[in-house]
Amino acid sequence: MSAHGIEQLDERGMSAHERNRRKAEERRRSSSPVAPTAGQYTARVLLVEDDDQMRFLMRDVLVAGGYEVYEAADGARFAEYMEQTQEGRRPVPDLIISDIRMPGQSGLAVVDEIRRTDWATPIIFVTAFGDRTTHEEGARLGAVAVLNKPFELDELLDLATSWVPPIL
Repeated sequence: MSAHGIEQLDERGMSAHERNRRKAEERRRSSSPVAPTAGQYTARVLLVEDDDQMRFLMRDVLVAGGYEVYEAADGARFAEYMEQTQEGRRPVPDLIISDIRMPGQSGLAVVDEIRRTDWATPIIFVTAFGDRTTHEEGARLGAVAVLNKPFELDELLDLATSWVPPIL
């Protein structure tokens, strides 16, 4: 979407959302699961996104890329997941991908809290409101990247893979 709320189309008349949906479907049909060998395990990603459709698309791409994906639908569930992780009741994520602006608690606020406990998991933020201040705040909190929506799902997968390969 542009700043004026008008969805931008590519030369084929497709929106970024439609391109991403089609790519995720193609990936789902053509991918074979990657299995870890002895001594390895599948990297875990905690995916935090309040837009269900967007979260499902990102999840599908990450799963097709070989990741084990856990989901949180908003900032409060993100905070709850991280609290349960610290208590040993949830798996520790190897990578966190979080939206920034969500109802209730923002992704930035949750990450600020977990960084105070010396939590060093790499974080990729995604946002539809990617102004300079937002990018600076993400960097201050140690994000490895801040992606502005709309983005190509391949870009997200490439970025995730560059920081945490799917098989560890």
